[in-house]
Amino acid sequence: MNWPVLKDSKWLAFQLTSILSAVTGVILAVGSNSYWVLFILLSMILTGFGVNRATKLTR
Repeated sequence: MNWPVLKDSKWLAFQLTSILSAVTGVILAVGSNSYWVLFILLSMILTGFGVNRATKLTR
């Protein structure tokens, strides 16, 4: 990781939201709630946006 990526607040927001939605999805899956799929998909999409942003910042 480069320092510009770690200082970027938008990248940090993507990563934190992605982690929180993944944890929420796992908790819902353990509780047999069918909404866990939405949270896992949201987590994957946000991770993709975060990776794309980090790639743009390091170029």
